[in-house]
Amino acid sequence: MKEKNALEKMEDELKSAQLQILDFWAIKCAPCELLGYFLDELHEKHGDAFQLNKINARENEDLRFKYRVMNVPSLIFLKNGEVVFRHVGFDGFPQTKQAIEKEIIKHLSE
Repeated sequence: MKEKNALEKMEDELKSAQLQILDFWAIKCAPCELLGYFLDELHEKHGDAFQLNKINARENEDLRFKYRVMNVPSLIFLKNGEVVFRHVGFDGFPQTKQAIEKEIIKHLSE
């Protein structure tokens, strides 16, 4: 898991064939924290199958604008530099967690 703070540091990684998950978050955002803990659990569970990139939305306006992130938390899944899935918000309900994990598994098997 990497804390990102500059677009140029990420360009090559984001074009990777490996699933890249961009987790846009903000300080003092309770849903962001809950989603962050959940993503950390999934990352441990699935090992190095995907790259988790936690991005402070306030400090990374260039990425926020590039991926049209208007609200946090926001998830963007990328493969080969292309957006393959988006999810905005997090309520912590089991159905939401299952839907996110299902998308991860779907894109890992492609």
